[in-house]
Amino acid sequence: MRSMQMLLFLLLICVGLIAAQSNDLVDCKKHDSDVLLHTKKLERSYQLLRTQESNVVYSNPNAIITCIEVLDQRTDGTGGHPSIQSGGVGHNNVTINVRSQFSRGFEFVINIYGH
Repeated sequence: MRSMQMLLFLLLICVGLIAAQSNDLVDCKKHDSDVLLHTKKLERSYQLLRTQESNVVYSNPNAIITCIEVLDQRTDGTGGHPSIQSGGVGHNNVTINVRSQFSRGFEFVINIYGH
C-alpha cells in the first residue's frame, strides 16, 4: 500500500511539472545579419468566467521576417496560447493571435526579426 501512495505522489509531481510550463512560440531561421524589426509587450488582465484574446499584426513591405518569438512571461503555466494566423517566417507580414486560458489573463513579449 505504501508503494502505491509513493507512486501516486510521484505521478502528481510529474503532472504538476508538465502543467507549470511557459507557452512560448518560437519560429526561427535567424541569421547573424538580422535585426529586430518589431517588439511588443502584450498583456491582458483576467476576466472571470471568460477568455481574453488579442491579435498583433505586423507588416513591413521592405523586410522579410526570419524569426518570431512570442515569449510567455508567466512561467507557471497560467499564461495564454499564441498561434500564427497568417504570414510568418519568409513573409513580410505576420498576424499573431494570443488567447488566454479560461478565467486567466496573459502576458507575452513578442519579438520579430528579419532583414
